[in-house]
Amino acid sequence: MPDRLARRKATSDARGSVRGALSQRSFAAYLVGNTISGSGTWFQNIAMTLLVYRLTNSVFLVGVVNFAQFASVLFVGPAAGVAADRHDRRRLLIVTQFLSATVAAMLAVLALTGHATVPVVIGAALVLGLAQTFSQPAMLALVPQLVPPEHLTAAVALNIVTYNVARAVGPVLGAVVVGVFGVSAAFAVNSVSFLAMVAVLASIRTRSSVSIVDQTPSRLRDTARSLRARPEMARLFIVAICVSLTIDPVTTLSPAFATEVFDRPDTLVGWMIGAFGLGAVIAGFWVSGKRHATDGALSARIWMLVLGMLVFASVPYLGVALLGLVLAGFGFIVVSAPALARVQAAADDGELGRLMALWVMAFTGARPLASLFDGALATATDVRLATIVLSLPGVAAALMMRRFGSA
Repeated sequence: MPDRLARRKATSDARGSVRGALSQRSFAAYLVGNTISGSGTWFQNIAMTLLVYRLTNSVFLVGVVNFAQFASVLFVGPAAGVAADRHDRRRLLIVTQFLSATVAAMLAVLALTGHATVPVVIGAALVLGLAQTFSQPAMLALVPQLVPPEHLTAAVALNIVTYNVARAVGPVLGAVVVGVFGVSAAFAVNSVSFLAMVAVLASIRTRSSVSIVDQTPSRLRDTARSLRARPEMARLFIVAICVSLTIDPVTTLSPAFATEVFDRPDTLVGWMIGAFGLGAVIAGFWVSGKRHATDGALSARIWMLVLGMLVFASVPYLGVALLGLVLAGFGFIVVSAPALARVQAAADDGELGRLMALWVMAFTGARPLASLFDGALATATDVRLATIVLSLPGVAAALMMRRFGSA
């Protein structure tokens, strides 16, 4: 009975924390803007994927576009972390969102006039990825400045919910827009969504400003080296890399799954990514009412992600494959959300931007290599086999966390 009462109290406290986070006007406005901007980004991702696949019929070149979109994380990720700590995060985000809106508008015009060739799309993906590289650490580090410390865990989970509402809604609507109006319209919608986020950022107020000390690249290297002294946190970064590798086929290989495996139109891509996003949304609401997950709990949840991806890769029935993606999306968020919350809770505000840059480098930096690898492997062998092979890092992460969770 005491344990049951303690669990009820913890659940009640967590729900109160969610309400408390949402009661902060700036944070609530930020969530709305982030949902709109994130949905627009998925319009863009669907449009670029389908445009390149239609022009080339090559999943490898789709992987090259994904590589271009995420490659800058590997090269300028440290500078992005320093920028998030050294400059006003809100103003930095306004600049990056406006740059992204401009590039998306140019893509819309080029696609409408028939000049959006594969090299043009790859170049645009590079610029958009560069803007995203600088915006992600600042975006993650901004959240603690919008809510009181006692509501931070709930705020992190709610922030991840917005990303995954966008992941669920954006691809489906993006595929519909591409199918009815063409890829140029999807790029135009994305441009407007970035401008909406600019308007939101201009209206919000942060709770505190960061005290600027020695924010240099060497400080970022010091932060990276300090993870050796914090093995519990270092394991979370390894998990981020592994789950990022495991989910890459959802975007890179989905056009081939749609047309070659399930013999459907290529716009089925939107429904596949949307199914993954639906599972992520459900998980986001579920995990927002939970406390930090232990290593053992994270291990069990990683197995959910792996199982979902294996179902998607192996079953011949579209309905069951979509359910597998829902399960994979659920597993992905119930791992990544509490892992990120644990990192943020353990960080000082003065190093938060740098730690978030390292998190983005771990989480997103794995994607360009994964995109090239599974695109090449699928071209040489089979999309199903490539997806199964990419599940192996997830298996390794689950076994690692189980070992430490039982220690």
